[in-house]
Amino acid sequence: EISACLVGSEMCIRDRGKHVAINESYEKASQFLKTATNEDKDFLPAWIALAEVEAKLGNYNKALALIEIISNHRYFNPDSIDDMLVLKSKYLVGLNQLEEASLLIDQAINLSETSNDQSTLIDAITIKIQTHFNTGNINQKTVELLEKQILLHEKFMPDPYLMAISSYNLAATYHQLGQIDLAIKTINECIKLYTNTNNIRGIVVSKSLLSRLYKDKGDSGKALMVLESVDGLFGQIDGISEQQVYLQYKAENQIYYGLRNEATETIEKLHELNLKSNGLELKIVALGLSFELNQIHKDYQQSKMNAEQMHLILEKHPAGYPPIYKDLILTYEMFIAALTELPEKSRMIVNKNLVSNPNIKSFFEKEVRMIEAIILVKENKNIMAIEIYQDLLKEYVDANKIQDALYYAGYPLLDLLWENNKSEYIKTMSYLDEIATFKYPINKYKAQNLAFNKDFLNAYLTMVELKSKSNQFWTSKDQNLLEQYQEYTIH
Repeated sequence: EISACLVGSEMCIRDRGKHVAINESYEKASQFLKTATNEDKDFLPAWIALAEVEAKLGNYNKALALIEIISNHRYFNPDSIDDMLVLKSKYLVGLNQLEEASLLIDQAINLSETSNDQSTLIDAITIKIQTHFNTGNINQKTVELLEKQILLHEKFMPDPYLMAISSYNLAATYHQLGQIDLAIKTINECIKLYTNTNNIRGIVVSKSLLSRLYKDKGDSGKALMVLESVDGLFGQIDGISEQQVYLQYKAENQIYYGLRNEATETIEKLHELNLKSNGLELKIVALGLSFELNQIHKDYQQSKMNAEQMHLILEKHPAGYPPIYKDLILTYEMFIAALTELPEKSRMIVNKNLVSNPNIKSFFEKEVRMIEAIILVKENKNIMAIEIYQDLLKEYVDANKIQDALYYAGYPLLDLLWENNKSEYIKTMSYLDEIATFKYPINKYKAQNLAFNKDFLNAYLTMVELKSKSNQFWTSKDQNLLEQYQEYTIH
């Protein structure tokens, strides 16, 4: 079949390379296309396909070099300049050179609209959307771009694979905007498209996003079941970004389901994947997940070390990752400073970072308020901190981000209310019990309240049930409480 393509039409070789890349392996596609270009140096469709595959493998500089070769080739058609601008923009986005990419992609959009080149316009919109994601500038305009792209697909290019990509990006946009139910509906449509075309890579990536959406709704158990359904398929895919999505979302759900050992193992796989990439995004993602894992287990010194490792990346490598990651790293630094430092030093670090990077206030506005609440507690200004957590709890629930509502607002709020307002504590505890799917954290609060009211038998029974469902959240302190409540029931 390959030899037949080599002596056949240009369309054949390009489509064969595309088929291998989409459905089999980027590495195999690269080998196939290199054979084709070696056979015929003037075979431009093979050169273009090779550039695309190299980019998928994370070799963006190599892909850009190939585009230069193509653009300067004697047989290059100047009418295809918009296609080259799209590809060049895509690879510049991969290298996080977003300003140059934005300028080129706007040119490509204008050219393709003028020439009525719908295929290139669709591709150009995809890159424009990617710049929105990489700068953190996701808004209604992003949704409008995607809706326009989907309409163009339906009218001019009803390719299930391309339509699935657009649906995936729309679901991811809804997710970023907090419209979780719309995101779930859209990603399920995407999964159907990939399933109908037996696209293994697409199935794995789209189900990975679905798992993250379930995590946001507070159901990490269901999210992990979704991931388990494609666990066997994951080993069949390559491509840095696709593997990152699966491993990142798997680690997230393991973290919030109390699977500390498993999460550590998954994060280590992300570190290994990072060695195959020439970017720093993966390294920051892996360190951020370690930060969350250690923070949720109250291992603050380890979280502090993770934050310091990320800050070192900022100092040594001012580029090589999406710009929004700088704000993310500084937010991690502020968060752990609030937890581990004296209030005066915490506020100094927070103020310094907010002045030097004002985007933090808009991109990570809730996190900044969370940090403020932590510092206020250290300053014994508990009532002010309670008000912040109550506001955050409502906002997270309204956005259907239940996981964040529980872990970053609800549970810290209960800790404060226990010391300051028992009646509000009981009311809030009941509310959180209604919205929580994974019951371990909330049941600890329930057992605490039962013991406070001298109902040691039910406190003990609650802890017994808790132990069977806690995964690795169960601590020696929990075991001591269980035995203490058991002792009280005997006496």
